[in-house]
Formats: sequence, C-alpha cells, structure tokens
Amino acid sequence: MRNKKRRLCLLLCLLMAAGLCSCARASDNAPDSAEQETGAVAPSGALKLSDPEPVTDTVPGWYPTLLPQPDWLLDAGGWLCRGDTIWRKGKSPEGNLLLAAYDTLNGTWERYDIYPGEGRNLRIDRFSISGDSYWLLMQESYSDEDIENLNIYWKRGYYLMYGRFSTGETRYSPIAFEGASSSESSEIRFNGLIALDDGRALLCSEGPCRIIDPEANIIAEADFQIYGGGSGFEVKGLLYMYTPDGYAPLDTVDLRYGEPVAADGDLCCIDSSAGHFFRTHNSILYRYDPRTEESEEVFSWIDVALSYDSMGGFTGLENSAGDFFYLYSGRSGGCIVKVTRGNIPAKRTLTLACFGNAGSDYYSWANTVTDYTCSRELMDAIIRFNNTDPEYKVEIRPFVFNGDADRDRLLIEIATGSGVDLIDTSLLPESAMNSGVLVDMLPYMDADPEISRSDFIQPLFNAMLKDGSLYEYTEKFTVVSMITHPDLFTGRNDWTTDNIIRLRAQHPEYGIITHSQAFETIVQASTAEFIDWDEHTCSYDSSAFIGWLEFLNSLPEESTGAVPLASILYDAACSAGGGSRFILEDEYVYSGFPNAVGSGSYFLRLDTDPTGGEESIGRTGGDNTRIAMMASGSNKYGAWRFVRTLMLGEDDPNLFSGIPVFRDSFERALANETGDEKIRKRFSALGETDSFNAEDAQKLRDLVYSTTKLIRPDETILTVIRSEINAYLGGGKTAEDAAKQIQSRVGLYLAEQS
Repeated sequence: MRNKKRRLCLLLCLLMAAGLCSCARASDNAPDSAEQETGAVAPSGALKLSDPEPVTDTVPGWYPTLLPQPDWLLDAGGWLCRGDTIWRKGKSPEGNLLLAAYDTLNGTWERYDIYPGEGRNLRIDRFSISGDSYWLLMQESYSDEDIENLNIYWKRGYYLMYGRFSTGETRYSPIAFEGASSSESSEIRFNGLIALDDGRALLCSEGPCRIIDPEANIIAEADFQIYGGGSGFEVKGLLYMYTPDGYAPLDTVDLRYGEPVAADGDLCCIDSSAGHFFRTHNSILYRYDPRTEESEEVFSWIDVALSYDSMGGFTGLENSAGDFFYLYSGRSGGCIVKVTRGNIPAKRTLTLACFGNAGSDYYSWANTVTDYTCSRELMDAIIRFNNTDPEYKVEIRPFVFNGDADRDRLLIEIATGSGVDLIDTSLLPESAMNSGVLVDMLPYMDADPEISRSDFIQPLFNAMLKDGSLYEYTEKFTVVSMITHPDLFTGRNDWTTDNIIRLRAQHPEYGIITHSQAFETIVQASTAEFIDWDEHTCSYDSSAFIGWLEFLNSLPEESTGAVPLASILYDAACSAGGGSRFILEDEYVYSGFPNAVGSGSYFLRLDTDPTGGEESIGRTGGDNTRIAMMASGSNKYGAWRFVRTLMLGEDDPNLFSGIPVFRDSFERALANETGDEKIRKRFSALGETDSFNAEDAQKLRDLVYSTTKLIRPDETILTVIRSEINAYLGGGKTAEDAAKQIQSRVGLYLAEQS
C-alpha cells in the first residue's frame, strides 16, 4: 500500500508539472479568436464568451439527410433491401396493411396495399421479396379492446400472403403446421421468412426449417440450420446468412452455404448492390475486402448520425451509385437517413480521450466493436454537438490500458501533450486526475447566458465541486435507499434498526433480505452517513452505526422466499415504480436507511465497469459519465461548448438509466415515463404492475430532492470497514469494538488526507 501511495503521489506531481508546463506553452502561442475572447476577463472577474462564428471553408466528406416519409405510410417497420430498393411494412391512414418500396436511385416511393382474408386484427410479422413476388407471414394479434376486456386467451393463428407485382395475383393461406413453442406460452412462433424465388420460400423456426410453396404447403424440410432468425444481407444479389463460422453465401437453388466471410467478428449487415463488404470498428465504417483482408475507411458513424438513437451502425444499404442509407429509429418513427458524399464545413476538431480497461472481463464482452468505453449519454452528446455547433466537432481518441501502471502511463502521456481537449474520466478513480491538469468549468458556466448553477439538482451539483471548483462533470447519479410496505412505515423517526427487528417478529408472514444482499451496500452507504467529507471527520463509534452492525448480523444467510418486510435498493432509479412493487409484491414507500439523519438515502455514481471489483455495489441500470476539460487543450472555449451540450441533456432522457443532474432533464425524464396512458392501461388490464405512474414520479421526485449525501467509495476506507465488520460477524469482536476500530482507523486516514 505504501509503494502504491508513493507511485500515485509521483504521478500527481508529474501531472501537476505537466499541466503547468503545457499551460505555459499554450500561452506562448497566439490564441485563436475564440480563445482571445474567452480569455478576456471582465471587471467582475467573469469570463466573456463570444458567439460562435460559423465556418465558411469546406472539405470533402459525408453528410446525412433525413428523408421525408410519405403521408400514406404509418407505423413503418421492417427493413429489407433488394438491389437499390428498400422495403418497409406499415399501415395506411385508413388502417389497411401495406408494403412500401423506396427506390434509392430516383428517390421515389411506391405503395402496395395488402388485402388479406380471414383473421383477427392481422399484422405483418415478417416479409420477404424475390423477383416478382412478395411473401408475407401474417399473425393475428390482440386489439386494444381485447386487452381491456382480458380477451387474451385465444390462440393467435398464422397466415401466408403471397403476391405477384406484375399481375396483381394474390394467394392467402392459413399455416396448418406449427413452429417452435414459446417458453412462456403454448403459442407457435416463427422467426424467419426468406423468399428463395417466385415459387419457394424458407419458413424458419427454432426447430425445423421448411421449404414452402405460395399456398404454404411444405415442399421439403431443409437439411441445414438457419441462425439468427434468418437475418442477413445481399451483396450484388447474393444472399449472405449468419452462421457460427461467419456470414456465408446461401445458394438459393441448391440450398447450401458457401465459404464464410469473416472480418474479426465485426462484419456489418449492410446490403450492397455495388458489391462491397463492410465492417465497423471504433464507430468507423470500413469497406472490407475479404480476399486481402484489407480495410478502407469510409466515414465515422458519429459524423453521419442525427442522434444516438438514429445511429444505424451495422445495418444499411450501399446502392449502386455509392450512397448509403440506414434506418433512423428515433422520434421520426422509423424514417430513412441518406448519407451522401459532398463538401462539408471544415470545423475545428476537439479531441476527446476515452479509455478502455482491457484487463476487465466487461471490456472483452462489451467492446467487440470499439477499443474504448463510452456511455450512450456521452455518445449522444457528441452526435448532437457535431450536428449543431457551427465551429467545432468532437473526435474520440481511444486510450486502452491494462492495469493501474499502464493507466498511469497514459495519463502522463495525455497531460504532457497538447492534443487532448476533453477527457472522459468515467473509468478513472477520482484521485487519478489532479486538478492542476484540469480546467475549472465554473467561470465558463457563470459566463454562459443559457446555463447557471441553479439549473442543477443542488446536492448533486455540490457533490461535483472540489474546493469550490468544478473540475469534472458527472451526468447522472442513482440513489441508494430502502423500501418497505406503507402500512409498516410510520415515519423516519420510528424507522430504527430496533423497530425493524421488532416488526420482523410481529409479522412472520414477511421475509427479509439476506446478509449477503445487504453487506456491501451497508458498507458503502456508511461512507455517506458516518463521514463528514468537508471536515474530514467520522462518527463510526455512534450508536446509529452500531445499530447498522446489529441489523446486518440479524439478517439470514439464505432467503426464505417470502415477500420481504423491507428491501435495500442500490439503484432506486432503475427500480422505481414497477420494480419496487415487484420486490414487495405490493405498494411501496421509500423508508431510507434506519438510524439515519435526514432522508436516510444516498446518491451514488453509476457503474461503468461492473467487473471492476469490490468498488461496485452492483450493476446499475445506467453507465457512469464523467467529463473534464484539459488545461493543456488549445480549444477551451470549444471544449466548454461541448460540456454544456452534455449538461443540457438528451431530448428524451431515460429515467431508469439514472437521475440526470440537470434539473430540467430529470423533470422531462419523469414526464416521459408517465406520459403514455395507453401503456399503463394495458399493464393494468393484463393484471401486471404499472411500470411507472404519476404517484411513482412524485415519490421519486420527493426522494431525489430530499437526499443530500453522497456515497464515496474510497477503497482504502471500504477495506477497513469490510475487515472490521467481518471480524464482528465472525464472532471475534463485539459491535462496539468493531465500531471503535473503524472509527480509529478511518479517522486517522481522513486526517492524513486533509
């Protein structure tokens, strides 16, 4: 431990020196016009921020265009490419089923209305096109009226709709044989339909794959397996299907696979009538030659996306003219984005350092297409910024480390260079970056006319400050709390460990959380309840903490399987509403931890790497996003403009992936989750718990605005607490002795850090 501390101190000294040197070097250079205005100091001491200046110079590149969807196409779904045509399924304004074809060469839509025969509330489950024919797998579905009346216990049938474009001929046949049975019901299920020619199609399930004719008669059973539900793509008219050995061409006449095409596991499902294969890595699209295994960069998906949700990434079309098309599944309801070569503004580049922990199991699982770890919130901010800022764009530079020593080397490399403007600190310990190499963002915030300190949830804003400065911005948090049944909770003053133990005796019908489920959460929550981080003091020898120890000791080792009397939520944001009701099988109330001052609940930063060791309580519903501005960066004004984009939040914030620090984003997230009355009615009709209602929103709002304390998972402190608690639980110490030892050891450590 002593050597580790010495190495960390050396690193911080080097970082401090690097920051001072790089700042000095930056001042030797003539700053750009924006930096001149940013650096000007008003009499009040505040920065003066100028309006951005639009770029007039252009460079060759790629740009996206959102294509208008025809008025007659509603509820568009599906994506099938044949040649230069994109096919969608949907409904007309009159409620009729239809197919829609978009010709990517001339930019025109064509409509094909579908008039099926018998069947209840039919929908197009899957469709396929071959030559002059279309094949539709149609399934009966429950109507809104069926669901509201609980008329949901009848077996939904499948039908095959076959048609010829040239003649208008159609055939409609019930499917008399069964697919695989669902594990949740006895209903049949088909997971793939592939038209082979005008007279044959493959109808696939998890069991056998049948070759059928236009009347849904079985011609034969295929003697090969279809994987991935029949997903694939076409390259110059040749169909490539997913197999465990890579994507392989399917001979639609002889029904045999050819030699697989492999590209390090990241081959894209992009149809290409121009005859190319594609792969994606680090969010960059490459044209791939399977013969030479060489890759040629085409464009970055970040540059041609309209939002994070719109970033196609791995499915699309390259037509014969060399233009790209992908599906925008965001607010526009499934529109198509066209990506075209042309002249684009020559914006100045902001370099964002993102890290990848190659020594983590999570990295090997999650980072198959990127070397770095980047949260969806950060990626969304990059895309929105690149689409809207007239002067700057952000590019990600990956920094991959394997172990602490390798990480420290990279930090020195970043701090001593001048090529990084922003740094994603989400994977870094809080002590890894010294404030001397980071920029205090408060002066920029105070000078910004559209954002202020009061725009944030104040306890979370205060939690980000260090010595009165804002060096790192954290985008979201969650809350650690306890829930119990409303009839058992009479108020915070009565919610003590003694009363909880008494309630367990009075209500044997309830179970309780286990020892192992509570241990780590209690350890970490104690850093918020019993440590004063401003004064560097602690109160672990208090009766309140001793009560926590006795409560922990009273918990069983194994679950009784009964509904718990109370439960600990390490991620109250993810468990809000229906999640909490599911745990208690009843309504709930946020009781908070017992013997605690205030709400008894604590803010917690989200996890980025759930395999990072004991520092993580458990996997949270969202990812940690922390961003900082580098003092050595040459474009601080541009860097601030990006940070403020992250602060202002997404258009549609997701409540269950964390609580936004920005107050307006939090309120919009609550509104988003409570806005769909039809969904809540369906949950109620099906006898299921409401996912999230207005009452849940108010409960979570009250919890968030009443919580003031933050868990700080300092591993040195956590190790001390774990060790002493285990000694107590093992019978080697009394609760009082363990509390005194923790008080002594943690108190000494805090004094050393002050």
